[in-house]
Amino acid sequence: MINPQEDLKEIRQMMERSSRFLSLSGSSGIAIGFLALVFAGYMASEGVMSFTDQRNFNILTPEWELFVNLSFFLFCISVLVSMGLTLRRTLKKGLKVWNHSTKNILGALGLPMMVGAMIILQNFNQLQADAFFPTTLLCYGLGLFFASRYTYDELRIMGLAILVLGTLAVLYPNAGFLFWTIGFGALHAVYGAIMYFRYER
Repeated sequence: MINPQEDLKEIRQMMERSSRFLSLSGSSGIAIGFLALVFAGYMASEGVMSFTDQRNFNILTPEWELFVNLSFFLFCISVLVSMGLTLRRTLKKGLKVWNHSTKNILGALGLPMMVGAMIILQNFNQLQADAFFPTTLLCYGLGLFFASRYTYDELRIMGLAILVLGTLAVLYPNAGFLFWTIGFGALHAVYGAIMYFRYER
């Protein structure tokens, strides 16, 4: 016997799969979080950065130059890891890699991050470094929040949590590196673990 409610439910699920990108890899979140925690731990242990005292933040110091260079390297590695694991999961599920949902996610995530990059560059030109931690957190959090419209709803919670950390970094600039570490390290790892056990295992 035909059940109209079951048919409608299946149609809604098919429409959701076609309009949302459901191949984000939880494993990549775990890997990125782990890398960020290792990076932060190394920076703190070497005395390059402090979790609770940024009063002597000076963009002209060799420590800051080392931090910026390694941060950029970490960003590149994180992007490659995320793309690689997500691509593998997408192909494993037999889905298209480049579709309308992928474009929407990249646009929603990329635009706030480009704005953040411009703000950081402007501060660098003025030899100011205080804005680095709150700007990266706030712009990344906005990107995740907007991108969640086109993928898993859990990403919205992740984005809101990082926005909270970015706000705290504005209110308590001396602990900016601590909030940055929690956001890009611990939260990424926790989010990745939740996504892995909920959707990938």
